[in-house]
Amino acid sequence: MEQIIEQITNDPVSLVIGLALLIFIIFSIIKKVFKLIIVSILALVLYIAYLSYTGEKPPDFIEEIMDKVDVDELKNSAEKAEKDISKSLKKAKNDINKKIKEVENTLENN
Repeated sequence: MEQIIEQITNDPVSLVIGLALLIFIIFSIIKKVFKLIIVSILALVLYIAYLSYTGEKPPDFIEEIMDKVDVDELKNSAEKAEKDISKSLKKAKNDINKKIKEVENTLENN
């Protein structure tokens, strides 16, 4: 295990590949969680619409959630999160491109 870590940290090509994989994995996890949240919210909205259509009263916990949720605040939070993630991904992309250029320069000099 120590040899693998040592090889990755000492070899710039392996480091770039490892960073790229790590960023890809993190981005994939964020996308899946985001999709899960969207689907859950959509299911909740459809359930409330169904209850409204049939004339039934929603359960108390849903009414409490509806009273507590500020749509504008939620929208602003989602936009802020999107901007933060976008900045992080751009920074990571730039870092990876710099590392790739360093590796290319190192390989050209050798």
